[in-house]
Amino acid sequence: MSLANKRDEIANALSRVAGVKGHARRPAAPNEGDAWPMLPVLELATGDAFMATWGVRVVVPPDEVAAAEWWDLHWPDLYFALRPVLAISRAVPIVIESNAGNILAFEITGTAEE
Repeated sequence: MSLANKRDEIANALSRVAGVKGHARRPAAPNEGDAWPMLPVLELATGDAFMATWGVRVVVPPDEVAAAEWWDLHWPDLYFALRPVLAISRAVPIVIESNAGNILAFEITGTAEE
């Protein structure tokens, strides 16, 4: 599968979760519930196959308490939506810098062979 196809596959899986809008790439002005894949690492696996490590960013509310509550509600559905397309290994809170100010998000890390 091509990387572009995998991005679309991840975005489609994200969009199956209520309250989440999957994008193949970061939207210009991310809002709560927006989610998109990033490809931070491609490692040679065997032969000509590569293991792609994807970081899937999910924007949460700007208030820490509301962010935690949003994440608690959506995490199980995000995990089960992504599980068919990525082998999920972790999820961590992050801050995304933007010209409009910092954005609270979670980054879900998963792998897929390419």
